[in-house]
This record gives sequence, C-alpha cells and structure tokens, in this order.
Amino acid sequence: MSLQPRFSRCLAIGILLAGVASVNAEDKFGVALKLDHFKFYKVEPVATKADVSVQGQFDTFSVPASLPEITMFANPVSKDGGRLINPQAHLTWYKLLQRLTERKRAVEFENQFGVQEALLGKPVALLVPTERVEEGSKFPEGIDHFKVYEVLEARPLRRTVTLKDQFGAEEGVTISRTMFFCVPVIKTHGDQVTKIVNEKAHLTLYGLSPPKLTKLTTDQFGKHKLSVIESTLLALPTVKIAWKAIEE
Repeated sequence: MSLQPRFSRCLAIGILLAGVASVNAEDKFGVALKLDHFKFYKVEPVATKADVSVQGQFDTFSVPASLPEITMFANPVSKDGGRLINPQAHLTWYKLLQRLTERKRAVEFENQFGVQEALLGKPVALLVPTERVEEGSKFPEGIDHFKVYEVLEARPLRRTVTLKDQFGAEEGVTISRTMFFCVPVIKTHGDQVTKIVNEKAHLTLYGLSPPKLTKLTTDQFGKHKLSVIESTLLALPTVKIAWKAIEE
C-alpha cells in the first residue's frame, strides 16, 4: 500500500514541531500536539443509552450514531519516562453503532514509531473526554472527542516500552501491532455541539502483549462506576499525513 502525500511531509511536520527541538525525542509529538499518551483498560461493560452525531475529517456531513455501552477507559500514561501534559485528561471508550456504512480508507501517518501506513475499516468507538472523579480533580480541557476506526492491515511493529500511570508502572511492555486509528470529531448530542479543539492531533492505538491483569475499581466517571479488568492498548499522539478512500 502506497500513498501520495497531499502535502509535503517535511513542511507539515516541520511546522508542527517548530519550537520544540530541545524536547526529548520521545516527547516531541505529544508536546507539539498538546496530547498525552494513553493506556487503555478493558472494563466490565456498562450499558449506556445515548444518540449522537459525529463529523470528522473523513466525513462530509454529521453522521448519526448511538453509544450503547462502555467497554474501555484510558489513563494518561508516561511512556519511557516522558512527562504528562494533562494529568486530568482521561478517555472513555463508548461502542459506536453508526447508521452509515463507510468505505475503507488508506492512511499515512507519523508518530514516535515513525512513518506508517494502514488500511482502515469501519468505525467502532467514540472516545469521550472524561474526568476521573477524585479529590482535586476537574474536567479535562483541550482534548477532543475521537472517532475510532479499526485497522485492517498494517506492517508488523514491535517495540518495548516502559509505562507508568495512576495504576502503577510496567517495564518491558511489548507493542504488538497497530489496532486502531482515531480522528478528532465534532460531536452533537441534543442541542449541544462540541467542536474540534486540535484538528492536527490524532491517536494511533497499539496492542499491548501480554495484557496485564489489574482488577481494580475506578472512581466514578460522570455517572458510571467502572471495574477495570486488564490493560490492553497504548495510544500514541499522531499526525495524519495523507489519506484516500478505497474504491471496492
């Protein structure tokens, strides 16, 4: 799979990362995009009932969808000793049932693991900014909603990292493969419209191998209490370079 970039990669990345040359190379994408790494945990599913419309950079109009349950949530995580940008920022993974069928898309992107390509399938989830309610906490600002697309094809990727979040530290965690690609979206719920904060900031989600069993109970997320099962994904701040729809 090969993509023709829609704009100069050097120019796009150079502008985005201007002024952060002194930052540790492991942190530059997160700092430039003002977006943390996130560690995702499977939770005991919680039934929800919400109807929304979402519109991202792949959509020509706002697409109706429903959010029937919560299946994961994410802590901001320090990767290989990097600092957290927004410790208050968490994400809740809502299963997304969309009424519109989308075409497959090829996407080229870059993050700390380099330039990569992937073939995307259907959207499967909506990531919603979340407050983990505890003493001194507040609702996170400056973080978008993200539409999550399954990755159907991508080159094999193997990295070993150290991760530390609010639940503890793990050394020698293996990144197994590219699982999902996330784009920021405008979300409409009733008469409330949440606009995109940073259109350049995307997330790529990689599988963790093996998953670490945790069995913790979190504090409340809004009106939901979540029982954590295991860590399963690592999200990296990502720049999308180019994309195209695949004719079938």
